Amino acid sequence: MDTMNQVFDAVVRDDASYSQHNEPTASFLNRVAGAYWDDVRDLVEKWVSHYPASAQPDLIGRLRSTDNRQFGGAFWELYLHESFLCCDFDVQVHPSVSSGSRVPDFLVTRNQESFYVEATATYGKQASGEQARLHQVFDAINQIDSPNFFLSLDVHSIGQNALPTKRLKTGLESWLATLDPDEIDPASLLSDAGERFAWKKPGWDLLFRPLPVSEDARGRGHNPLGMWGPGEAYPLGDSESIRESLNDKGSAYGPLDRPLIVAINTSTGFNRDFETMNALYGSAQVQFDIAHPDRPAREVRGSDGFWGHPGSWSHPHVSGVLLGPNISVSSISAVSPTLWLHPSPVAHVAALESWRTAELMVNRVEQSEAQQPVHEMFGLPEGWPLSEAFPKG
Repeated sequence: MDTMNQVFDAVVRDDASYSQHNEPTASFLNRVAGAYWDDVRDLVEKWVSHYPASAQPDLIGRLRSTDNRQFGGAFWELYLHESFLCCDFDVQVHPSVSSGSRVPDFLVTRNQESFYVEATATYGKQASGEQARLHQVFDAINQIDSPNFFLSLDVHSIGQNALPTKRLKTGLESWLATLDPDEIDPASLLSDAGERFAWKKPGWDLLFRPLPVSEDARGRGHNPLGMWGPGEAYPLGDSESIRESLNDKGSAYGPLDRPLIVAINTSTGFNRDFETMNALYGSAQVQFDIAHPDRPAREVRGSDGFWGHPGSWSHPHVSGVLLGPNISVSSISAVSPTLWLHPSPVAHVAALESWRTAELMVNRVEQSEAQQPVHEMFGLPEGWPLSEAFPKG
């Protein structure tokens, strides 16, 4: 590939360290050393070379972006483009349409099959500034000396300003030095008992718990931060994000001469079928009869689904919604997207053999597994990449 059309720099790499939480994905992929990551970079470059030359500069610019949203969106488009090529479709990038000023990402054609594809990705609701401040704390924690423990972190609140981390690191190291890994019960993570280290500063409320490293692995280098999460319950699903994406992408082009698939990579990693059904068919609700309280409650669907609810289907031009389960550069061969089919579309679309399918049948969703493993579609060996991402030692 011409070096002007490469995603990654042609340099010798010697930094095999883990990604920092605040490190952009593009920057990490461009600097991390190792055979595993060489394979990832080579595949991305190969796929980019299959992209139309006129569209490569924009795609490469976004794949090199330090904005993870730009990178994620570009990679998802690249993944879809290669998927269609591998299945013998002709793929036109940004085809013209007769109505509206916006154009879909792809027009794909194979024999008598032809449909448009619009690609997008969902992200968590956490504000980018808030997320950056929290990731700065994560990176600081991973710099402490903790040969015998991993740390579990409950995030109760995040301040409006960056948290000074020097004293936090010193405090954590001093606390961990007083603990005996043989005396810490891992089960204490699941209860209110056991050792705790609280850190509260203006706007910030953090709670740490120790998790002993296995005896044979003590003294080795590792990232201390083992797990983290909110200190209180909050919704993890993607229903709202999926619905917002569909309202934007599924209604952007006016009348189309072919069916449309909206392809969404659910990058939060928390999406489940329950959230998808809420987004497509309306929120699950329980209905009571106030006038007859003795009658049993019944489950119904709200009116907020993108496709409406049973008996009132809308957006029939969106024949399918393709959901990727957090597909990334290192999970290319491991997971399959799922094509959710409209209950009553203007025109039907067929799934690729490597896609799972989901379809509403009367009052239940019937799912079918992919007919072909993803790695076979891409011509990759099972378990690709075959090397270890971060070999021990």
